[in-house]
Amino acid sequence: MKFIIFFLTLISFNCFSNQDCEETKEYIELKDLVEDIYAQDYLNCKHSAKQTAYWKSVANCISNGESKDPFVCGKSLSHTLVKADLTHCELLKPSDVIIKQRIAEQVKIEKVDVCKT
Repeated sequence: MKFIIFFLTLISFNCFSNQDCEETKEYIELKDLVEDIYAQDYLNCKHSAKQTAYWKSVANCISNGESKDPFVCGKSLSHTLVKADLTHCELLKPSDVIIKQRIAEQVKIEKVDVCKT
């Protein structure tokens, strides 16, 4: 009987000790900042590629003789848009592993507490 009580106590202690911590405000801010920095190049690439596709569509409209006015071509692009090629941007998409490594490095450098005590 004593063994069963000891065993159950040990199991319940391990369950509580493995719970996730409540992250500190400083850690959350640091994590968000690192994620934003790493995502920025990827997002800029996608935005630039979409802008390039738009302007190619406007140029096609003018060269096809649909209009000589870029504004008119820009307004009528709903059916003639060139599809943006985003495949090269995917190379810039940061992996979760790299982001987690950078967050861990910054936590050490800035001596940020991860969990509330």
